[in-house]
Amino acid sequence: MQAWILSAQVNERLRAKEDTFTSYRRVVELDPENRVARLTFAGLLCERQGPREALAHFEYVRSRRGDTPEVLVGLAHCRRLLNETEQARRFLDKVLAEHPQNSAALAERSRLALETESAAEAEKWFRRAVKVKHFEKDVLYGIYQCLEQLGKHQETEEVLTRLQRIDADLERLADLTAQISRHPRSPDLRCETGLILMRNGQEAEALRWLESALLEDPEHAGTHQALGEHYERIGNPERAGREPGR
Repeated sequence: MQAWILSAQVNERLRAKEDTFTSYRRVVELDPENRVARLTFAGLLCERQGPREALAHFEYVRSRRGDTPEVLVGLAHCRRLLNETEQARRFLDKVLAEHPQNSAALAERSRLALETESAAEAEKWFRRAVKVKHFEKDVLYGIYQCLEQLGKHQETEEVLTRLQRIDADLERLADLTAQISRHPRSPDLRCETGLILMRNGQEAEALRWLESALLEDPEHAGTHQALGEHYERIGNPERAGREPGR
């Protein structure tokens, strides 16, 4: 079981979709009550085989855990894809009434508005979603679609530039992953990985990579600089001051 869970997590980080799907499916087979694995698998299943296949898994978790935000957003996503828009809206309204900053619910509500209401209404929802998830590619693409339909050309170009930067970062991350597999003890590669993740809002993962760079080279200047700038940015100047060269 632990090997399959680890396999799923590693493949997910490597963005190996087929292997990720296989691993999570096996985890669910071995441990049907694993909530996180089943919800993740349901999302992958919806993308791969369609919403009807995924609905049963979301309902399974709902029958045991109740109306959690993750379950309701998953159900709303499936219902939207099945054109059952009123049900989808009710699920999302319930989540957002209790958790107004839930990024997944905001993103799904934005897509629902774009499909069933208007570009202007969808833009309002997407702007709320972007405030919570600054670097979520799907959310940025959604607001790009809204702005394009509304003729807001200057903002459209700005969002397009952000999307292109994210694509370039994802491509570079894939390259870095391959290089790290060949040179696992390189602090330079680990530091660059951390910097890209930090730039794209994945703070916890970025810190893990930066800290792993220091395990390989405790005096690595680039990593100390990155950590110092991070702690200054989040208002922890004392910790930033302990970074060499600060």
